[in-house]
Amino acid sequence: MSVDLKKKIFSLIAEYLENKPKKDVIPPESFINYAGPIYDKDEICNMVDAILSGWFALGTYTKQFEEELAKVCGVSHCVYTNSGSSANLLAVSALMAKGIGLVKKGDEVITSAVAYPTTINPLIQNGLHPVLVDLDLRTYTLNIEEIEKSLSRKTRLIMLPHLLGSPNNIDAILELVVEKDLILIEDCCDALGTTYREKHVGSFGSLGTFSFYAAHQITTGEGGCVITNDEDLGETVRSIRDAGKLTSNPKHIPPIPWGRLPEDYDRRYVYTNIGYSLRPVDFQAAMGLVQIKKLPEFINQRKENFKKIFENVCWGFYMFLHHLKVLIGLRIRLFFEYFIILFYDCFRDWIIEKFYFHFIFHDICFFLNLRI
Repeated sequence: MSVDLKKKIFSLIAEYLENKPKKDVIPPESFINYAGPIYDKDEICNMVDAILSGWFALGTYTKQFEEELAKVCGVSHCVYTNSGSSANLLAVSALMAKGIGLVKKGDEVITSAVAYPTTINPLIQNGLHPVLVDLDLRTYTLNIEEIEKSLSRKTRLIMLPHLLGSPNNIDAILELVVEKDLILIEDCCDALGTTYREKHVGSFGSLGTFSFYAAHQITTGEGGCVITNDEDLGETVRSIRDAGKLTSNPKHIPPIPWGRLPEDYDRRYVYTNIGYSLRPVDFQAAMGLVQIKKLPEFINQRKENFKKIFENVCWGFYMFLHHLKVLIGLRIRLFFEYFIILFYDCFRDWIIEKFYFHFIFHDICFFLNLRI
């Protein structure tokens, strides 16, 4: 009976979506947006299935989603969380956690001067000192020479954002990491699907972070994850995400004076790290499971969109456009947004006026120029 009812519910969902009035993007009634969530009955039905199960906390859908993400990124461990911002906080906190201690308060961290605030915030929250490095305007990635100039005896970590899906020069970065005995976190919140030497970004550093916000390559509404090949780091990230709770992996249970606790004490409520409640809900992961299967399709569509813009919005000497040839070979960029660098300031207001006139959504450097 319940199986038949569920099939009927799913059928009605499909019928509703099929007959739902589609919102046409017709200027001047609406702006042409730069991105948005793409989904259909498959995502909705999977989410409803998760809700009907009666289990809302982390569950089977989350476990499956983490496994699929790990496969896509080519890593051993993945921890799903409630946002890309939380993923960055978890990654930095894990490196400083008791039992890990790869980074300590007062250490300097090389990172980008052009970034989203939550690339920098976890560094400050954990008592680290960000050292900001400018971009190479030819690639929108960190300038390697500037990184080398900014290194000091206090430098311990590189927090490396792959801005707008543009992969950094990983070879040069890893050379510095090895030579100077540094730790690398890759902030890939814009870069799911971006590769370097046929490997997914996020898999080169000790930890990688991703975001599944509505405008990103796949979405779970809100959401993010931390990936790693290090089991200790993976278990520590999971513990900190779950308010610092004792890991369920027996290999990672630290020495605890159990004798001080009652014999019948529930060990699930022992906390061994300073943590946060940064868990998503299971029906978000149910959406993500469908979205991750569509990632190749989404990647191809974004590339097509970029190609159309590149071929039709190139106004010659007015601006510098990110040329496709820059990213052929080692670096394959997944186009997250279209970034325009002007040769001359005098054209800025004129171009903005043109975008407004044609009802095209735009922003003046979406990423914040950070000042510490």
